[in-house]
Amino acid sequence: MSVRFYLKKSFQSSRGFTSSEKQSRASERGFTLSEVLIGTAIFAIIGISILGTINLFVKFSQQAKDKIQAQNLAHQKIEFIRNLPYDDVATVAGAIYPPGNLPDQENITIDGTVFKVYTSISYVDDPFDGNAEGTIPGKPQDFWSYDYKKITITVRDNNNKFLAQTSTNMAAKAAETASNTGILSLRVDNSVGDPVAGAAVHVTNPNQVPPVDINTFTDITGLVQIPNLPPSSDNDYHVEVSLGGYGTDSTNPAFPPDNLNPVQPDFNILVQQITSVTLSIDVLGSMQVTVTDTSGSAVTGLTLNVLGDKLTYTAPDTHKFNQNLDTDGVGVVNVSNVETDSYSISVPSGYYIVSTAPYQKVSVPSGGAVNVSMVITTDSSHPTVSTMMPASGVNNSTVDFVITGTNLPTGTTVVLRLSGQADIAATGVTSASGDTELTGTFDLTGVQTGTWDLIVTDPSVRVVTQVGGFVISAP
Repeated sequence: MSVRFYLKKSFQSSRGFTSSEKQSRASERGFTLSEVLIGTAIFAIIGISILGTINLFVKFSQQAKDKIQAQNLAHQKIEFIRNLPYDDVATVAGAIYPPGNLPDQENITIDGTVFKVYTSISYVDDPFDGNAEGTIPGKPQDFWSYDYKKITITVRDNNNKFLAQTSTNMAAKAAETASNTGILSLRVDNSVGDPVAGAAVHVTNPNQVPPVDINTFTDITGLVQIPNLPPSSDNDYHVEVSLGGYGTDSTNPAFPPDNLNPVQPDFNILVQQITSVTLSIDVLGSMQVTVTDTSGSAVTGLTLNVLGDKLTYTAPDTHKFNQNLDTDGVGVVNVSNVETDSYSISVPSGYYIVSTAPYQKVSVPSGGAVNVSMVITTDSSHPTVSTMMPASGVNNSTVDFVITGTNLPTGTTVVLRLSGQADIAATGVTSASGDTELTGTFDLTGVQTGTWDLIVTDPSVRVVTQVGGFVISAP
């Protein structure tokens, strides 16, 4: 049934209408409900589109306004600083000593909008008259390497979105003169010696007046040079470096009463000398350690000790990474925020490590995620494998090997195994060093390349399977 709406409420029989009235009556036909709904929907869509366009326009207009205000704010800040005395051009915790009163970061509100204003001020060593290291050919060593100051103002919104940045250089009115200060030259690199740019650097010495408390960043070459530091021969200058997603490194104080000797000691600043310090940080990685017994069942609730090679102190040794971690309900330990290093994994007394894949020590590369499989036992007489040297060979030669472990007596067999291939049995296997060492030979001529498992079986047919224990490659 069709419902129609009429523009006139009155009605009467068509009888008695004149022809002109009938024509007028026909022109007053109404709209169906579906027509009304469709029209309403069209108008709604148009309205929403208009409102969206208006909102987008308002948003873009506000963003443009914010950028203009941010640029003006940055220029105003620059002009304010340029009108200060040269010696006062320094922030509270920036890269210049002695510190000044300028805030490193402040919030400024304009017309209800909050702007975050960051001020960075650092010395610049202009290569025109040489540099502090004296490495520019044909130029002298420029010990007074603070030729002028670079001022950088960065403005962000309240959500830390970048809006504007401006920089300028500012020189002192007087020429460079000799001083009784020294220079810190800090290099930050990664585990392969490449420079790390943008690393946060924190230099402190609480024994100076005013105290040294400098925060700055490495440049694209991984370097920071901080001149004009007050001298100290008490090894009380301390520096720490960090970067998001990376590990940390620092110098460390000495503790003579405890006979602790720092590997990277806190340092001195000497008059008219450069103190060079190199620290290393790298992208953090992770390890997942899965522990099973010799039957393949998960070992839960077992405390593992994970120990890194890196030391902070010696005599006695203090390791940078040394943690006790428990396996979960499926025999797994997840170790996060692991620095690039080699790690030893040990088990409590009464347990024995049958094998670890990969071999210990476990190497974690920069940013790497390493999966470790460990088989353990409570049987002190079970054979174990710790290392194999070499752990690789080419398939056109023979390889003499040495396996270290425990409970490896005469009569123990050694085999390489790869699915779909015939086993490679070692010949001339001999036990030595009180059953802690096996020697023998593999003939790899013409065998399949790939990663093979190492199978060690004692005379009692107790088996050690070192997964991925040997790699065969083409010559």
